[in-house]
Amino acid sequence: MRAGFLLLCVLFSGCAALRTATPPLADRDPAGLRCWHMEGKVGVRDEHDSGSAHFLWQQREREFFLKVTGPLGMGAAVAYGDGSSVVMRLKDDQVMVGRTAQALVAQHFGWRVPFDEMVWWARGIPAPGNQSQAQRDAQGQLAVLRQDGWQVLFQAYEEFDGYQLPVKMELTQDIRRVRVRIKDWLPGECRLDAG
Repeated sequence: MRAGFLLLCVLFSGCAALRTATPPLADRDPAGLRCWHMEGKVGVRDEHDSGSAHFLWQQREREFFLKVTGPLGMGAAVAYGDGSSVVMRLKDDQVMVGRTAQALVAQHFGWRVPFDEMVWWARGIPAPGNQSQAQRDAQGQLAVLRQDGWQVLFQAYEEFDGYQLPVKMELTQDIRRVRVRIKDWLPGECRLDAG
């Protein structure tokens, strides 16, 4: 279960640099968001384990700070990245350092998780440069996305500061399922608690 919660920690870290030119923030296009603060809950289930945790994710350009707190004695885990490296600290003060979150978790725990894509999916848009199949709802918002072996269902959107942003998502790949419920979005918030 520890690996599952570490996975959650990094899954929402947005470790990849924002890789493409984006429109101005004033357009209220989610692709233009370069900073945000969000809080919510995430649940993970696979054939061996399941669990849930609360998360706080702050993103500023290429930097991010993530704090995950959950049940089952996990306590808190934090991750910080600056676009060139990622540091994860677990409850027992175990520290792991790597170039990317995706590589770090794959190396230490054997999990293949779409960390780079989550920076985009969390805003309701496909990750650039990767082939995808998308279905949109009547409002033109992403409803179903298939990308990099994952299917992402965007189950609900809400308006935050003029942006229509996902608040409920379900990611599935084979036997893995990740459910995300975002309770609070602060688009444009560029403060980081660490770094």
